[in-house]
Amino acid sequence: MANTTNNTAHGGKTPALIAGGIVAAVAAAYVGGSLFFNSRFLPNTTVNGVSASAATVDAVKARIQQEAADYKLTLVEADGSTEEITQSDVDLAIDTEDGQIESFKASQSGWGWVKALFSGEDFASDNIVSYDKKKLQSTVDSLNCINDPDPVMTDNARPLYEAGEFVAVEEIYGTNINKKSFTKKLGEALYNLEDTVDLKADKYYVQPKVTSDSDEFKKLLDQMNGVIDTKVNYQVGSNTETVDRDTIASWISTEDSKVMIFNDTKIREYLDEMGAKYNTFGQSKQLKTSSGATVTVPGGPYGWKIDKDGEVAKLEEQLLSHEDVNRDFVYQYTAASHDGPDYGNSYVEVNLTAQHVYVYQNGSLVCDTACVSGNPTRGNGTHTGAFPLTYKEKDATLNGEDYSTPVNYWMPFNGNEGLHDATWRSNFGGTIYKSNGSHGCVNLPLSAAAKIFPIVDRGFPVLVYTMGGTESSETQTEGTAEEKEDTATAQQKAQAVMDKINIISPVTSESGPAIKDARSSYEALSDEAKSYVTNVSTLSQVEAEFAALTPEAAPEGPDLAALQAQADAVAASIAGIAPVTTESGPALDAAEAAYSALPDDARALVLNAGELPALRSEYNALMGQ
Repeated sequence: MANTTNNTAHGGKTPALIAGGIVAAVAAAYVGGSLFFNSRFLPNTTVNGVSASAATVDAVKARIQQEAADYKLTLVEADGSTEEITQSDVDLAIDTEDGQIESFKASQSGWGWVKALFSGEDFASDNIVSYDKKKLQSTVDSLNCINDPDPVMTDNARPLYEAGEFVAVEEIYGTNINKKSFTKKLGEALYNLEDTVDLKADKYYVQPKVTSDSDEFKKLLDQMNGVIDTKVNYQVGSNTETVDRDTIASWISTEDSKVMIFNDTKIREYLDEMGAKYNTFGQSKQLKTSSGATVTVPGGPYGWKIDKDGEVAKLEEQLLSHEDVNRDFVYQYTAASHDGPDYGNSYVEVNLTAQHVYVYQNGSLVCDTACVSGNPTRGNGTHTGAFPLTYKEKDATLNGEDYSTPVNYWMPFNGNEGLHDATWRSNFGGTIYKSNGSHGCVNLPLSAAAKIFPIVDRGFPVLVYTMGGTESSETQTEGTAEEKEDTATAQQKAQAVMDKINIISPVTSESGPAIKDARSSYEALSDEAKSYVTNVSTLSQVEAEFAALTPEAAPEGPDLAALQAQADAVAASIAGIAPVTTESGPALDAAEAAYSALPDDARALVLNAGELPALRSEYNALMGQ
């Protein structure tokens, strides 16, 4: 007969039966626990700081009453000394019969006892425990810890530059107290019937907001050390200015030990030192003149000047990104050279005493010409100084209060003062400028202006000076006698026309021939001679008066009212341009074109025409032209 094994016969149990038994036991325990806690508080429960775990409502009430009996709160201070707040100090009162404890119990379900083993619940109510808040405040005001005359002040961790790097100075946990938050925390301790608080361990003292072991502070230190690791070398011509770590460290600090900030004042102090060494803007220049002597050229708007705002912004950007600095400074004004004279070896030299212009290119004299500068006897003397060429322009029209003159080559360097050709002149140099000088410009022969124009450009240095002992009476002639009349002849012809105009007044019906003769004589003049006729507007006026008297016999001439209307329109367009912006180009072009299109008589009536060159100069400067 075959042998068989019977587990049951041997007293064993199947796994299914074992598992079923365990489930049944757990279920029974859970149900039993739920029934138990149905009338008791769940595990890990407190009521106003008193343990209520597995206790009935009555037991909890008893415990609270027991805790409150002869209650006092002991304050343990940092030095180990203690102070006490008694029940009577704050009128501490206990009321366990208002139904609040029952309400807390009712909010718990006995079925949640397992969950409560891992996450408890804390109940508190000032209906159960109460105190007089004014008495608490008065008690706090009298505490020794509040009235400490020499508390240790709490301080944040902070960076300290030491031995070439930023290191951490650890935070200070002080004994100073914020009375408002301190009183609030004491109130919470009273509600919970705590018997002791440790001011240091329980953080009743003011706590540091930044600690040396925080990730944020460590990141701040890394950032600051990254900045001072950045190499800063300024290349100024053949010189190198190296900024050491100590100096860079003085440029940075923190705000509340949380954010790195730059000390702009310190950076600007460094730039002031560099400016004292390298700025030349506005300073006089030493020039070895074409005559061989050295002269001091007065200061002017030419030279190097560090742009502190621009440099601070660019430097801080590079330091923040830890990008090494290997460059020159950012400049507000630039010049040709850092080594030797800042104007370099390419420049225009204007000797007002000698009435001569010399142009050097790469150290070689490429143009040597006489000139006629501003007339000093009329207050129009050309200014001395070192100037950058503002811009250059071909076929420009120069306008002033009493003139409008087209030129082929216009090269301004000081507002309305500039180099340009003067085709109405046949002679240059000598002492012409003293009696028949310009309004401030440097007049050049056409051939010289044409030669200089392609050599110079915006920013080209122009050095203007006077030099005793170099004056000469010799003049230089431009063109032939057939091509140009001399100035004296032009002035004589202009005076003859002015005389013809002056004798017309008063206008009568018999003035026609005289008016016609004066107009014909004026129109026959050269442009230079016309520029000397200062009463051309009077001619237009008498023509209008004669036309009004005898319309059928009036000589053909301009309508003064119409001329004035045209002039007013152009004057209004000029007045509307200021202030000049980068958008002023179309308005400037239109005003210049309108002015150029006016008849000579109407131009004389545009009283603000002299503002056009200045407006154009200002616009070109804005546009970098």
